[in-house]
Amino acid sequence: MAAGRKEAEIVREALAQYLGKTDPSSVKGALADLQDRVANVERKLISLGRLVG
Repeated sequence: MAAGRKEAEIVREALAQYLGKTDPSSVKGALADLQDRVANVERKLISLGRLVG
C-alpha cells in the first residue's frame, strides 16, 4: 500500500479525482447517483430482453 494507507482510502481518493470531487459527501452522492443510473439501465435491459426473447 502507498505510504501505509488503507486500500479503501486509496480507492476513495481515486474516485474523488475521477469524479472531480473533493468533498467526501459529494463523492458519496455521485456514487449513489451512478448506482441508481446503473440499476435503471439494468431494468431496461431486462425489459428489452423480455420483449426480444
